[in-house]
Amino acid sequence: MLWGWRERVCNKDVGSCPKSQIFLYNLTTCQQTCRSLSEGETHCLKGFTPVDGCGCPDHTFLDEKGRCVPLAKCSCYHRGLYLEAGDVVLRQEERCVCRNGRLHCTQVKLIGQSCAAPKILVDCNNLTALATREPRPTSCQTLVAGYYHTDCVSGCVCPEGLLDDGRGGCVVEEECPCVHNKDLYSPGDKIKLDCNNTCTCQRGRWQCTQFLCHGTCSIYGSGHYITFDGKHYDFDGHCSYVAVQDYCGQNSSTGSFSIITENVPCGTTGVTCSKAIKIFIGRTELKLEDKRRQVVQLEEGHHVAYTTREVGQYLVVEASSGIIVIWDKKTTIFIKLAPSYKGTVCGLCGNFDDRTSNDFTTRDHMVVSSELDFGNSWKEASTCPDVSTVPDPCSLNPHRRSWAEKQCSIIKSSVFSVCHSKVDPTVFYEACVQDSCSCDTGGDCECFCSAVASYAQECTKAEACVFWRTPDLCPIFCDYYNPPDECEWHYEPCGNRSFETCRTINGIHSNISVSYLEGCYPRCPMDRPIY
Repeated sequence: MLWGWRERVCNKDVGSCPKSQIFLYNLTTCQQTCRSLSEGETHCLKGFTPVDGCGCPDHTFLDEKGRCVPLAKCSCYHRGLYLEAGDVVLRQEERCVCRNGRLHCTQVKLIGQSCAAPKILVDCNNLTALATREPRPTSCQTLVAGYYHTDCVSGCVCPEGLLDDGRGGCVVEEECPCVHNKDLYSPGDKIKLDCNNTCTCQRGRWQCTQFLCHGTCSIYGSGHYITFDGKHYDFDGHCSYVAVQDYCGQNSSTGSFSIITENVPCGTTGVTCSKAIKIFIGRTELKLEDKRRQVVQLEEGHHVAYTTREVGQYLVVEASSGIIVIWDKKTTIFIKLAPSYKGTVCGLCGNFDDRTSNDFTTRDHMVVSSELDFGNSWKEASTCPDVSTVPDPCSLNPHRRSWAEKQCSIIKSSVFSVCHSKVDPTVFYEACVQDSCSCDTGGDCECFCSAVASYAQECTKAEACVFWRTPDLCPIFCDYYNPPDECEWHYEPCGNRSFETCRTINGIHSNISVSYLEGCYPRCPMDRPIY
């Protein structure tokens, strides 16, 4: 099988795949779809020659709406009916649950069942029972999803003209609630999204504003990356690498900025951490290292104004050209870019074009599937050795695994329960265990605390504030900043949204996505509210 030949020639279709799909070279009639789980291999032709085109990544399935979803989210197909994962239907004395793309049915008997008004009882075994004669949605959720029932469904159902609202009642379509993170919202309710976007519930559907947002790339712990487009991956290289720059493609000689991460080993297991960050903007070089910044004025380049400031636990560098770097003075960096940079950048942070399928684009403009090939292409010095293996610190330090798993279990515990439905804890838990295993030359608690703080930060951005630090667990003591006999500085786990300084009021720097940063903040008196 010849892979990748379209990357340089005849490549018009390579970048045109829908958001969740990727370009593949081995498509057959046996592709994994949610419907195929219910129907088996009825459409699978033996001896079919593979072709190229858009398809789903490994371990995902194509649903009826053309989206690639994990097995657990597959809908079920039965007699022209699509059921969402978890939906339950009663038919012919069977209770069927949609699970992993298949209906799992058990025998039930409708004996003396009664329904609370306004719902009515339908028994499909009774020929005189009210049955669904025309395809129609039975609930607000199936209306929004576009699922229509074509056969009789036994049980308590809403009468003609009304829909199940998911709360046990029946409503007209105009009064359908909306679902967000498994919670129900009434018509007219609003929710906040990133960068001041809001969504309003109307007829069971969210109507959202479309303001363009800054993109964020995160580098944290022992070589963990989240690209601007949301792709998670790990890369442990002992060298300097391009995190992001706009010296890309046709602009490779006319770019305006570059951000370099210097990675060094953190422990003896082969994993690396970001030790320093170099920011090149115009004719200025800023180096963030050892909890402080150094500034070097270069001989070439144009002048770009910038500001630096302390926000909570973080140092924030903000350039007038739409670049913001947020550094925790340890191993975590957030790089934020204005929407004007969409599709014009490259590096370990990806290309910021709202598609994860091409985030692994190398310096030579090749889209690869390997984190190692991708990461190695962005090293700054050719003398650095390529990374050829992916370290497994818990296997090298098996005595640390149980401690790491016990400590990191806080991420999956009830402490963060308010966040679990908004930010998947799995990838952060795995990163925490890896980091806690790898820091075997001192600073193991710092590695653990930084890993948990990374998840807490994502929770805060998702409007799920979590008070997870205690005097015994990764404490932060703000009393150090207080003058004698005063208590002005306090720890804020999710930042201080009302915190204003003379600089923000005078427009010297913005508050774009920095108000959620945890740390020590002053609580100013009413007569002197500005710090």
